[in-house]
Amino acid sequence: MNPHYTRFLDALAGIPGDPVLFEPFIPVYLTEQLIWRRGEHLWDTVDCYLDTLFSLRERTYADVVVADMCRFGDALAGEMTDRMAEMATEEIRFMALCDSPLQLRCACGSAGVCAVGLYGWETWLDANEAFALPAVAMDGDCGAAIERGFAGWYCPDSAEEYWNTCHEKISILGGLGVDWLKTGQPVAIHERCEDLFRLTKNSGYLVGSGGEVTKEDYLSLISLLGIYRKYR
Repeated sequence: MNPHYTRFLDALAGIPGDPVLFEPFIPVYLTEQLIWRRGEHLWDTVDCYLDTLFSLRERTYADVVVADMCRFGDALAGEMTDRMAEMATEEIRFMALCDSPLQLRCACGSAGVCAVGLYGWETWLDANEAFALPAVAMDGDCGAAIERGFAGWYCPDSAEEYWNTCHEKISILGGLGVDWLKTGQPVAIHERCEDLFRLTKNSGYLVGSGGEVTKEDYLSLISLLGIYRKYR
């Protein structure tokens, strides 16, 4: 089944369906390995960065392109979200990761952005501000994210535990645990993902490590991407 940003939104909204991948922090080395291209020119401008992420999405078969606006900061926030609108297709939209009010405003005003992820939100997000797009808390406490009205929470580990206790209140993204992935054999990774797919029916759960994999984690990442593709 071909990727489509609405599948990401459905999973985030708690609608059962096919597995949805959320692996937003694939490092430069592994990204370049996956897209079969290398060089600083892939990352040094807004256009190049977004083009690289679009290529990565094709290789991972993700339903959205996750773009970190923090990389270029407030100064280029408008340029970045304008470019996202230009690059979006009928099937693919961006999820924009933000760490400031300006980035959030630009992201929510872009036709190319379908969801946002917020860092450090407890220090800068207006307590009374309503979310214009589905929002994921990329850090902080799960309980605090529920109280604030986030649609999802980026879970560092223990996905099963958090899903069992919280999925009726908030969607869980990631949660396999980077340390677990480092030590997990391909068979174990496949079996755990299959168990999660059966447990959650992919309602309010999006599969992923829950952290930042390193270039040494290539085989673990490939195992995760492989079982995801098998079920898509």
